[in-house]
Amino acid sequence: EWRRFSQAFKRTVLLQNWPKSIMLSLLFSSLSGEAAESVSGFDISDENFDPVWARLEERFGDFELLRNQLLQSIGELK
Repeated sequence: EWRRFSQAFKRTVLLQNWPKSIMLSLLFSSLSGEAAESVSGFDISDENFDPVWARLEERFGDFELLRNQLLQSIGELK
């Protein structure tokens, strides 16, 4: 889900020449659940867009890490 969202956000928002605070506001309004919670401590500002995007990419964008976490969770259920 993150991969599809990330690609769409990059195509529609990141390619625009908008201030980062505007892009961050749009990003926050598009997030829900765990993704929204993981960046809830950030204020909307130009300086926070890059750290917020990096946190989301780190948390949800690493498919290999997510796969390993899922396999570990499945193993713990046995």
